[in-house]
Amino acid sequence: MYDIGAVRNHSEQASTSGNIDLIEAQHANAIIELQTLDSGDRYQSTILAVDPTARTIEIDEVFPSGFNAPHGAALNVTLRLTHNRRVTFSTRLLRAGCARYELAMPPGFTYNQRRNCYRFKITPALSAGAEFRDAHDYYCSAQLLDISLTGARLQLNHQIDVAPDQLLHQLTFKLLGSDFLCSAVIKNCTRHTDGRAIVGVEFKSMPRPQQRALEKILAQLHRNLARHKAERRATDTHKLH
Repeated sequence: MYDIGAVRNHSEQASTSGNIDLIEAQHANAIIELQTLDSGDRYQSTILAVDPTARTIEIDEVFPSGFNAPHGAALNVTLRLTHNRRVTFSTRLLRAGCARYELAMPPGFTYNQRRNCYRFKITPALSAGAEFRDAHDYYCSAQLLDISLTGARLQLNHQIDVAPDQLLHQLTFKLLGSDFLCSAVIKNCTRHTDGRAIVGVEFKSMPRPQQRALEKILAQLHRNLARHKAERRATDTHKLH
């Protein structure tokens, strides 16, 4: 992995653009451009995940091949956003490793994950379900309906009393083979005619390694979704011709 740290004086274009929602570029599978300042060579990649605590941006493999910038090399990075917006900031290469890279989140950039988090619908093939202890310490199982970086929607398998602001203890679930454990707070709830509830929950106290694992899984799901949409568009275009 390459670690890339932003230099203190990032470009004027980035500083005057205000708060940039990096999640926009991530969810849109937007191309980012890398330019080495010594040679002027240009490369491209996409955003995989953003760590708002460490203020780092993880990006995918760089293409075309041949990116071999030395330690400490200065780079310019350009984000392509919606409505033909582009934002450029300066970085430098800190260390090299495998074919993934980290960029530092420059000053003035934000990761507005609560407002813009994309929710993925979950099928039984992706998750075996969830379990938790309710406010009365009763065991309950649930189906995981959708999930984002900050919360999920659960369909409860038991008829129990639930309400907004209620705490769910020891919420556990498995997603694509990875195990997750945290507490959660109910933000909203609705009920079926049979009395079972569907609750929207916000994750609390999820360990940072699990947050990173969840970010990577959601990034992979998003890439798969974007690839599927692109293939479907290509098929539809081919049929028109």
